[in-house]
Amino acid sequence: MLNPSSNAKASSSDSESTTGLWNESKKLLEDSRRAIGIAPHQVRPLAQQALEKLAAYRRRPDHDENAACAIEAECSLCFASADYDVSAFDAVHKHAGRAFELFDALGDSEGQTKALVNLARASSAQGNYPRSMELAERALALAVDRGDRSGEASARSSIGVTHLYVGRYREALQALESTLALEQELEDKRGIQSTLSNLGAVHARLGDYQAALEHYHRSLAILDESRDPLGSANLYGNLANTYHMLGNFGQALEHCMTCLRLQRQLENQSGAARALMGLGNIHSDLKEYQQSLSYFEQALAIQQAIGDREGESASYINMVQIFTVLGRSATALEHAERCLAVVRAIGNQRLQAFALLGIGNASAALGDRERAEASFRASAELFAASGEKSGRIGALLNLGEIFVAQERLSDAGEALTAAQQLAEETGEIKQLIQIHRQLAILHRQSGQWREVAAHQDCEQDYKERVFNEESDRRIKNLQIIYKIEQARQEAEISRLKNVELAAALAKVGELNEELQRTNRQLTEINREKNDFLGIAAHDLRDPLVNIKMLAELLHSKFDSLSKEQIQELANDTITVADKMFELIEQLLDVNRIEQGLASVNFASGELCECLRQSVTNFQHKARLKGIALQCQVPDAQVLVNTDTKLLRRILDNLLSNAIKFAPINSCVLAALKVEANAATLFVQDEGPGLTAEDHKRLFTKFARLSARPTGKEHSIGLGLAIVKKIASLVGAKVWCESEEGKGATFFVQLPLG
Repeated sequence: MLNPSSNAKASSSDSESTTGLWNESKKLLEDSRRAIGIAPHQVRPLAQQALEKLAAYRRRPDHDENAACAIEAECSLCFASADYDVSAFDAVHKHAGRAFELFDALGDSEGQTKALVNLARASSAQGNYPRSMELAERALALAVDRGDRSGEASARSSIGVTHLYVGRYREALQALESTLALEQELEDKRGIQSTLSNLGAVHARLGDYQAALEHYHRSLAILDESRDPLGSANLYGNLANTYHMLGNFGQALEHCMTCLRLQRQLENQSGAARALMGLGNIHSDLKEYQQSLSYFEQALAIQQAIGDREGESASYINMVQIFTVLGRSATALEHAERCLAVVRAIGNQRLQAFALLGIGNASAALGDRERAEASFRASAELFAASGEKSGRIGALLNLGEIFVAQERLSDAGEALTAAQQLAEETGEIKQLIQIHRQLAILHRQSGQWREVAAHQDCEQDYKERVFNEESDRRIKNLQIIYKIEQARQEAEISRLKNVELAAALAKVGELNEELQRTNRQLTEINREKNDFLGIAAHDLRDPLVNIKMLAELLHSKFDSLSKEQIQELANDTITVADKMFELIEQLLDVNRIEQGLASVNFASGELCECLRQSVTNFQHKARLKGIALQCQVPDAQVLVNTDTKLLRRILDNLLSNAIKFAPINSCVLAALKVEANAATLFVQDEGPGLTAEDHKRLFTKFARLSARPTGKEHSIGLGLAIVKKIASLVGAKVWCESEEGKGATFFVQLPLG
């Protein structure tokens, strides 16, 4: 920064006063710059005070105008930063533009680069990505030409973030990695922290969640070291988003609540609103729509109060989506119209496109096809202008659906074909499923049966691909969560205290004694049923290894364990031991039944209440996987002569199986129907169904079928064998009806009376 002119008369009192005013202004400016990222609510007041001192300085006849312009320019950048935090992007353009003019007049290329980067950030946040890229590339060229390495890093960072926003993740990765190398060379800790966070976001979009979390935690370590509470708050928001994408809703909610708490402590209203929106999105995916709406309404109130129009429009869009899911189309339309008014006022094309998409969907649901068509057309055009391909695909698909419903075959074909080309280009598989479904309907209307079959085959192929990819992704995500959690636990264990270890070791000793007793029992059973247990040996080995590893871990970390951590590890040991006991109990059940030792007590039993109790017991397990577990029974009592305790064992096994193999966020139905002489209980799921080979091995011991548990649950293939054997004891008939890819239904039939 320039210093006041040395031509000023230092001997006069006026000169001293002039220099003092300049120094005060400079100090207030530096305080304002330091507040960026630490106390954002103080940035603007400090910069305003700096300008007030600067105005007094300029009234002095011996002031240095170049020095004054330099301070004014830097204050303008502080205002731009404060405006960016509250999404007042028009104000960012105003202040950053003024800064650029001043730096240009001063010939300060570094200042010009900083101003251009601020303008690029604001344009990107407004959805004007071409303009953002143009400004960032101008900044980069200027910085490279003048050898400004810091400015080059800022410009490359802006380019990388813009690539991230438009979905060019590989380009974003390349730009941000080059940014990180520059910042490491410059030893710019704050820049390194920010770039690590942005790289985490890119890796998350690429589906590499482990790399994302590693980058976020590296960034968080720098923030903890530098004591940057605002950066930490934002990082917790990023961690919440990543765990949300991993499907770990518990961790996502925990980190999002931490983010909200920190933002409120910092009095950062815009950050608090973003955290509330994050909570709304998590609860929406959990299908807790009323809770989700509550969070979005809180966010909306804050955004309206602070004038955050971008955030306000995003909250409206999220609420529109929820109202649409709930079937409240009129309310969805009202909120979409409010959103459109907001985004038109701020000129954000991308958000206008989303608002019009919401209006189109609501209008279509309300039967106003003319308005729906106009909205979808306008939405598709705006998405195209802003470079948002995924949104454009959705608008074209919805437009095609409208035309298909109206049997406007040519228009429908044009819209759906355009959507298909874009979806194939971007790899939007889920949208391709819907596109091929609509194209099949379209060709059916025109009698082109060969094309109908081709599109139906494509739809089925993409469905299978989505299922396989989501299954692989869930498994990979669980592995990532395990590795990250394991690393976190190891880091915590390293800080534990000696004094808290003794009590936990005593408990571990008790668990070891219990484990030894269990092993002796297993040895005895193995001698009696050697062939029987030989098949399941590997299913017992894995939990034993886990318990041994936990015990060794506790023993080896004697000097660094605390009571809380030891209790957590001990609970893990109990959980693993419980899985072993469950397996052993199943083995003993089969053994008792085969040896004729099972006790059966026939009595009159009521089936409706029996089924309700079983369903109630499994509701929690179903909710953990997002499964809707439904129960349907007749109004009247249904009486049969059976052993209701054993019948409950059958129902529990079937419900456990259905939840275990049902896809996440699907439905499981347990129902009772009464016919002339019999009552039939059945459990129906939406899982992968059974193959012809599966049917041959159904109800046999240790049958390993083609389906795999969808939540990494344990299965040894005894549940259905137990069902079959108990059914024979209580006088029930049991069977299964299933086609591959169409779920499975298990039936249990008993005679009435």
